Amino acid sequence: MKQHLLFLTLFISVSSFCQVGIGTNTPDASSKLDVRSTTQGFLPPRMTTSQRDAISSPAQGLMIFNTDAGALQVYSMTYSGPASQINYSNGTSYSTGGDGAWQQFTPTTSGYLNQINLYQSNPMNSNIVAYPYQMNIYSGVTSTNGSSLSGGSVIGSTIAYIPASAAQPQTISYVFTNPIYLKANTSYYFRITHYNGSLSASYGDTYFYTSQAYTGNNSWIGGYNQTLNFQTFMSSPLSYSWISMH
Repeated sequence: MKQHLLFLTLFISVSSFCQVGIGTNTPDASSKLDVRSTTQGFLPPRMTTSQRDAISSPAQGLMIFNTDAGALQVYSMTYSGPASQINYSNGTSYSTGGDGAWQQFTPTTSGYLNQINLYQSNPMNSNIVAYPYQMNIYSGVTSTNGSSLSGGSVIGSTIAYIPASAAQPQTISYVFTNPIYLKANTSYYFRITHYNGSLSASYGDTYFYTSQAYTGNNSWIGGYNQTLNFQTFMSSPLSYSWISMH
């Protein structure tokens, strides 16, 4: 009887899909556990650091409140800071229009792609404004034809602006707000396209090597199959640890 009264007091409902609601009879369809209150909070297990460290094989995502640290903590993967991995950033002899240019690249270690740098200048010769390019990352590309990539899917995208003041070439960083997980020894492609078709490009803006310098990885820019001037930055997983949520 006491157990029944406890369940009624907590307003727990269990649906046919085993969803649990506390403080609601209609838990959200996307959740296994839906706790609702306007007067009380959710209190996770509270323990000291030594008690926390005594937990055997904690699952990724496990949450506790560490009373020694005075912080909510989650057991999760930590990562190294973004570091240069593939570096072909010296091909500055030639430039041409970058619209449709692509580069194949193959990471040597697994990790998260944070950024790709290109060497570019603003291609406008009048009414100069910041010039935008969109960069897409592709996986599973099966064939290429000029600027076209076939058989692949876009797994990440970002936009970078070549400053209005960049009459001379400079490093332009394409930063991925949501880093993209890439597998070691797997082929990927990045491709850039004009983001604003109403802007007129009069000059070559994207620099490349005089040859296919990146052995075993193809490329295309303005009719040339020559390696683009580029550099990738990736974060690598290090280990699992307890991370404080501040």
